[in-house]
Amino acid sequence: MPADLTPETLRTWQRDPLAFAAALTIRRPDGSLGPPQFSERQASWLRALAEREDGRPRWKTVGVVAPKRAGKTIVQSVALLFKSLAPDRFSVCLANSRESAQSLGFAEAVKLVERGPLKHDARILRGEIQFSWGATIKAVPCTAGACAGLTITGLLATDELWAADDEEPFHLLSSQTEGAEAQTLLVSQASGLDSAVYRLFEASQAGAPGLWFDYVRPEELDAGLVLNPFLSERYLAQRRALLPDPVFRHYHGNEWGSAGGTFMPQEVVDACRFPYAFPATPEEAGEFCLHWGGGHLLCMAGGLDRAQPFAKGDDSVWCAVAALPGDAGPVLWVVSLDVMPTGSEAEVLASVGRTWAIWGPTPAVFEAYQSADLAHKCGADLRHASGPAQSSLFGYVHRLATAGRLRFPSGPEGDLLAHQLAQFRVDTSTAVPTFSGGKGTKVDDTVYALAWACEKAREQCDAGEEDDEEGEVVTMLDLLPGIRVEALGAARL
Repeated sequence: MPADLTPETLRTWQRDPLAFAAALTIRRPDGSLGPPQFSERQASWLRALAEREDGRPRWKTVGVVAPKRAGKTIVQSVALLFKSLAPDRFSVCLANSRESAQSLGFAEAVKLVERGPLKHDARILRGEIQFSWGATIKAVPCTAGACAGLTITGLLATDELWAADDEEPFHLLSSQTEGAEAQTLLVSQASGLDSAVYRLFEASQAGAPGLWFDYVRPEELDAGLVLNPFLSERYLAQRRALLPDPVFRHYHGNEWGSAGGTFMPQEVVDACRFPYAFPATPEEAGEFCLHWGGGHLLCMAGGLDRAQPFAKGDDSVWCAVAALPGDAGPVLWVVSLDVMPTGSEAEVLASVGRTWAIWGPTPAVFEAYQSADLAHKCGADLRHASGPAQSSLFGYVHRLATAGRLRFPSGPEGDLLAHQLAQFRVDTSTAVPTFSGGKGTKVDDTVYALAWACEKAREQCDAGEEDDEEGEVVTMLDLLPGIRVEALGAARL
């Protein structure tokens, strides 16, 4: 131990994790360096871990379910070091990934050691912190093989167990917390209902012995509970604006995940509908740009959701959007929405070709599933609709709609899209939210095609902004030099 660290100080730290935390240094969200600053609720999590009864920890397991950005990671890292202040403690920080053992909690614990009073008595290795008095913290990937034979005498710490590749390593390790001082700390956001996190919550409701559990309820947050002193109202307002409501309520309102959350309220869908028809000629496209965009076309983009002829149950849909200037940013106008009878190559090429004939060459994204055979013929990008990709895609569509920057016809041409948008749902019961029109066939194909088109438009507009150093409006001619001016008729490009 350093010379200025007295036995009395060490005994104080061993009894009181908050006194120990006060001697540590973190880089706070505002950029300053100093000890962690805990709210009363955050402090209660560390106190529960340290509470003792009959000479041993009162709680064998401490569970915390709180929203994103509630300070759970720093609490976990302080807890790992606090439980390592005595000799012969072996603690494990269990990651939720098979590929990596470096969880956020372990990485933060390393920083706390490097900046704090323990650095002279700690040896930091890859995935391990060793202390001179015989305590060890080991980062472990989420595999049963990596957990085999590990006996925990300090702390088993796991974060976001709901996102784990496999729950079995957690169950295995929590059954290997031997000795009077061994404990388990679980910190997580609210999960879906089919998760070990939710089952632990249910066990706490049933009064399971040795379990202390704090579920931060949505109504507490709605009433203004401040968990993290550094979390601003501005940040939460931004997240609310950027996320579909079910996802915001799940991530930041700490609601347990469920299927069937409404993606977009009917009033938002209705507000996207405007009185226009799809332009059918270059001249009509020019008039459209003059009327709705002051003569400026920022970019064109398309998206394809395809079901090949041999596939049953889903439509193939080509969607094209025109990005026109708006007060709050580009406004995306749906200018083509072709639902194809079979999704054959000839039908796809004909739909894309009609858009090109009216608007010029149109950059596009084709969903990789069932489109790899023809994307190259249209110069389109192939993308996969993975879980993370869906969150980004549909989060952007939602932001456009709620900001008044998504428009499609109020007439029959927009009816199917309006219906499918209103029926679209968010499932937050899984590790990564998923999006669909629900059960059945032909329920969401227009929404997926729209999302791919919007994503490509976002990329095109971003590229235009980067190239437009003088602040002028970037036109279609700037982005795609091959387009003929006369193809857009009277449009002022």
